[in-house]
Formats: sequence, C-alpha cells, structure tokens
Amino acid sequence: VMVRLFQISPAANTGVLSNVLTVIAIASILFGNLLALTQNNLKRLLGYSSIAHFGYLLIALVASKGMAMEAIGVYLVTYV
Repeated sequence: VMVRLFQISPAANTGVLSNVLTVIAIASILFGNLLALTQNNLKRLLGYSSIAHFGYLLIALVASKGMAMEAIGVYLVTYV
C-alpha cells in the first residue's frame, strides 16, 4: 500500500517526500542496528533488526524510480 501511495502521490514528484523518507530510512537503519548490537535478549534483538530492515525497504522505495515494486518484492522474498 505504501509503495502505491508513494508512486501515485503528487508530493513524490516534488522531492520533499523523498527527502523525508530518506531521513527516516537512514535513522531507522542506524538506530535499529546500533540498538540491536547492545541486546542480550533474542526477542529484542529481532525487534530492533526488523526496524533496521524497514529502513532497507524504504531505501528500495526511494532509490528505485520505476522498479520499486520488483526491488521490494525480491527483498521481501529473500527476507522471508
């Protein structure tokens, strides 16, 4: 749903939405990975890892102009 909204949104063409999503993706990757490194509990480690993986999905959404659905689909299939 998020990919479709991003593709048809007029705000995506201006670049402002892309910049916001890029900042969110970078913050998600950094905080998710750094907090996962400090965990001793396996459930929390997996939780922070999933936060980081959401950032990777956002990078695929922002970076690929025409093939976002394919890139995200391949990533999710390999992640599962």
